Amino acid sequence: MKLPDGEIVTYGYNKGGQLSGVGSSKGKPYVSGIKYNLNGQRTKIEYGNGTGTSYEYDERNHRLKRLETRNAKSILQTIEYEYDATGNVTERESEMLGTDGRMKRAVHEYEYDSSGRLTEGSGKVERMTGGILRPNIVSYKSKYNYDTIGNILTKTQAVNGGESYLSCDDTYTYGGKQPHAVTKAGAMVFTYDDNGNMIKRENTETKNTMTLVWDDENRLIKTTDSLHTTDYRYDANGERIIKKSELGETQYVSANYIVRNKTVISKHVFAGNQRIASTVSMKNNCGTMTEQNTMYFHPDHLGSSSYVTDKKGNFFEMIEYLPYGETLYDEAATVDKTEFRFTSKEQDAETGLYYYGARYRDSKTGVWLSVDPALSLYLAGKGSEGGVYNPSNLNLYSYCGNDPINYIDPDGRLKVFIWRFTGSLSGQNWGHVSIRLENG
Repeated sequence: MKLPDGEIVTYGYNKGGQLSGVGSSKGKPYVSGIKYNLNGQRTKIEYGNGTGTSYEYDERNHRLKRLETRNAKSILQTIEYEYDATGNVTERESEMLGTDGRMKRAVHEYEYDSSGRLTEGSGKVERMTGGILRPNIVSYKSKYNYDTIGNILTKTQAVNGGESYLSCDDTYTYGGKQPHAVTKAGAMVFTYDDNGNMIKRENTETKNTMTLVWDDENRLIKTTDSLHTTDYRYDANGERIIKKSELGETQYVSANYIVRNKTVISKHVFAGNQRIASTVSMKNNCGTMTEQNTMYFHPDHLGSSSYVTDKKGNFFEMIEYLPYGETLYDEAATVDKTEFRFTSKEQDAETGLYYYGARYRDSKTGVWLSVDPALSLYLAGKGSEGGVYNPSNLNLYSYCGNDPINYIDPDGRLKVFIWRFTGSLSGQNWGHVSIRLENG
């Protein structure tokens, strides 16, 4: 693959057709090697910056038990998982090396109802010194209630030590023209057009209002609030190609090549659907490009950017998330941070919304801003997982059937189960993912 700046990215495969490396015409490879077990699960990946991640799986059900990322000097990150009898993640515990050279420990616990919907999440981030845990940096407890068709009825979230706006005790109200579209959540009031697109978001406490404009294809083309007016443009396939606001203009030449304000170039390299690395370069007045940094991504089971290293394999950023994607804790080595965050999706600085491709999502309320464009696909499905036989398919705004811990949505149209009997990671090996045509 040739990028607009002339760099050629090459992909190597083993005899079984599995990806084994990602090379570059400019020098070091992005990925120097990938190993798999007999089930086709990735057991190790070695990055071009000298870091590597290894994976351990349960011998009986082949689910991921542990992953470990390290450089030549030390362990950078570990994540361990526990599951219930149905395969839902019930606990996620990680240790991460931070900017101060000390370890942080993060623990998350999850509970579900009989329909597999997340009802409770709790967790904390702690400092570790000499293997001894210190007082929490931040902790949280979230509770959710739903109706029979997947509408969130209440969200109660207490966050201690983090941003105050993360805490809430919200009751969700419905009853407009679209019975599944939330019209009020706590202090937020929402208005929709006849197609089910959100056209107004008003905070009755701060009086801050955002208006949203959609085109005939139900694509978001403008947002306006007290700080920013942002315009969006799309290509014939519905992919966003331009974002323009007071913060500047971003041109999305492709998923691999993004230009900001005509001077900042970011190149993105993928292994399957996993973002491996992002290289940021600056163009000076003479037109000469100077590379600023290359970030390597070490994701969790959802593909979220949980740990990021720089081009030398050292700590760059660590991020911990609340269940529906709000940022709980973010620590970085510099003022620069990645905008590709929860499930590796871009979070727009202007609005705080996540862009998925076919739709935008608000991690605060946990729901989409527009109806599911894949309605005609999954509504016709048959059996217990398809069509009207699955109550979650009747809700056009819920994210991943209200299970953001065990499902992802690659582009805003389909929810994807992250584990199959092979237990492979969703963002890293799509050949072992169970894809169900359900409301995303």
